[in-house]
Amino acid sequence: MDELTAALNANLRPEIAERIIASIQPTIRIGLTPLPDDQIPIGSSKFGGLPDLAPDTDWPWNDAGKTLPFLAQINCAELPIVAGSGLPNHGLLSFFYNDEEAASLYPGDTGDWAVLWQSDVDGLRRHEPVEVSLLLDSAVCSFEVGPSFIPPWENITDAEERFFETTKGDLDPMPRHRLLGVGEYIQHPVLYEVAGSLLDCYRKKDPTCWDQARQDASDWRMLLQVDSDDDLDIMWGDSGIVSFAIRADDLARQDFSRVRANYQCH
Repeated sequence: MDELTAALNANLRPEIAERIIASIQPTIRIGLTPLPDDQIPIGSSKFGGLPDLAPDTDWPWNDAGKTLPFLAQINCAELPIVAGSGLPNHGLLSFFYNDEEAASLYPGDTGDWAVLWQSDVDGLRRHEPVEVSLLLDSAVCSFEVGPSFIPPWENITDAEERFFETTKGDLDPMPRHRLLGVGEYIQHPVLYEVAGSLLDCYRKKDPTCWDQARQDASDWRMLLQVDSDDDLDIMWGDSGIVSFAIRADDLARQDFSRVRANYQCH
């Protein structure tokens, strides 16, 4: 972290460097290694394949009765420790997302994603195949803690942009799958968009609504971000990103029932 701070201070104007340094948060980067699903132990952290669920837990579906595609499961006991993260230290977090029509622009948009936390991984079973619109190839996860920070897209010189892109690429190579930290975004910061959707800012067309959303964004935390990934044949629109965000107080209570999804693409 000290080396990053020194490099930012040495290559960027003070006001740009200060803004980035102030935004630095730890993130857990997720590396993926393709592996057939039947070779991945039940309850392990993985992307794709079939989810591991308790016998009395149903595969989630949306309000139209469509089974939600399974994206990933994270065994929290396998994660590196990040002080103050709020993540459970045990159990399995499983993420589902409707790749065809998930909307998250308005307060009532809630049915096209789901996050399950199963506190006990004993007794889980790999669910039998079901009809879904997206079935990702399976891959096991590895984890590494590193820094994440906001991009300085406004009022920077060409030289500063080249330095930033090179530095970020070295520290945080793509694809950028991650837990926690400062999320990647294409249009607007993820937590800002999430807060704005709950305030109905997209319909209100009122700039003061987005001012309030900027304040409310501080109540939210990035939970999981799934990038487009050619190696696993994951493509969200035009090289987009799917993110899951949670209120800080919900995370502290380990209540994942009100997680919001966010989708952005080029």
